[in-house]
Amino acid sequence: MKKIGSKLQWNGLAVHILAAIGLYYYWDPLFLIWFIIGHKLIMMIGDDIGLHRYFSHKTFKTTKFYENMFIFLTWFNIQGSTIDWVARHRIHHAHTDKEKDPHPSTKWFTTYIWVDNYDKSKVSPFIIKDLLANKLHMFMHNYYFIGYWAMLLGFSLIFGFKFVLYFFVLNGVIGFHTAGWINVLCHKFGYRNFDTTDYSRNNNFVNMLHWGGGLHNNHHAFPKAYSNKVFNNDFDPSGWLIKTVFATNLSEIKTIADLQVELNKS
Repeated sequence: MKKIGSKLQWNGLAVHILAAIGLYYYWDPLFLIWFIIGHKLIMMIGDDIGLHRYFSHKTFKTTKFYENMFIFLTWFNIQGSTIDWVARHRIHHAHTDKEKDPHPSTKWFTTYIWVDNYDKSKVSPFIIKDLLANKLHMFMHNYYFIGYWAMLLGFSLIFGFKFVLYFFVLNGVIGFHTAGWINVLCHKFGYRNFDTTDYSRNNNFVNMLHWGGGLHNNHHAFPKAYSNKVFNNDFDPSGWLIKTVFATNLSEIKTIADLQVELNKS
């Protein structure tokens, strides 16, 4: 299986340049509405719910329609294919802030710009065998960069570049930086509810930008929870959407409180 991690920073640079040029010629405050809509669809649903909580951690079950929608939306966060991202993330959880971590917070600059250790490590197909068996995941992985730019071009011809700029391109830029904020800031600044073996922190600033993703210490303590909430006032709209819209197994999804009870019984 080919690795595409080493190309991510160059693809990210190209998208940043496209965004800068686009904003110079097509700045329009009214179109920021499309940016807000795209941000919530791509970053909250495609990234945090689909890519992270569903594909990486299997915290809930959903329909085939929603699964395919997650794959489509994930394509535009410019963080790589589902297979590439999930492999990196599962290795990250197994070796958080240690030598084999593909994006350790201790190397904050290279981690932030996606120059990580992933391409230097051996990835066992076993850790992503669930995705390798899916032809759509494999197609996305094999044609990720071609598919991304082809869809941007196609949507530009249909809807106009201005719409694509605000709906897709800018969200890719935000997605690139949000991942960096989580991987770096949420391992250096914030508070801890749980005494994990890593440096994970809950960071309110990141959490307001990535709705629920900033409750990072909660997540690292209980990655199998569909919601990162510990207290009622914790802000996690992604968890609420999973329970009210996407999950088809409401009797099986677990909160952090549920997992704590199970842990105490074991």
